[in-house]
Amino acid sequence: MNYTNPAKVLFLITAIIVCTWVSALCVKAGPAARSILIVCSSYTGNTRVACEAIQKNLGAAAVELKDVKNPPENLKMEKDVKPKWVLDTEIEPKRVDLSSSDCIVLGSPIWIATLAPAMRKFIELNRFDGKKVILLTTTNSSLNEEQKKNIKSLVSAKGGNVVGYYEMLAQDKINGKKVEKTKEQIKEEALKLAPEISKAFSPGT
Repeated sequence: MNYTNPAKVLFLITAIIVCTWVSALCVKAGPAARSILIVCSSYTGNTRVACEAIQKNLGAAAVELKDVKNPPENLKMEKDVKPKWVLDTEIEPKRVDLSSSDCIVLGSPIWIATLAPAMRKFIELNRFDGKKVILLTTTNSSLNEEQKKNIKSLVSAKGGNVVGYYEMLAQDKINGKKVEKTKEQIKEEALKLAPEISKAFSPGT
């Protein structure tokens, strides 16, 4: 090539710049871009705070479920009064388009040793074929391994590949008494889980 020709020199420089730019984009993108969706069911706000923190950290999309039959005022427990909440509920939205998401986080509080009604209904109405799924729960007391296994099986039965189960305690024990954690504490603990969740969603896991 004749490097004294200005047009050819300009062409060569442009080609080098374009190749360098494309290479940088490929390195930044990594071997495969992940599309993460967080589906959240929250009643007291703890699960919502946790999911929002993880969503922002991972750059994920998010959908929050509305429990139609269990508004907040129905969740109060009163002595000698029959609970107003129901286990077989209705939700909005009923279905979510999961086709564009490779990885799904299902965030839910624990009710009676299983997922809350809204999340159970969501799992019942949707399928997770070919998706990596992580369960993120908030609870006042830890579940045993059998109870966790039962929860995972709800997702597995709908085609999901459960690659992680993360449990967040909503209470601390101070001087023998249970004390509710603040929303800021919940957020901080959720952010600590974000790298583990990201790793669980990595290709090859």
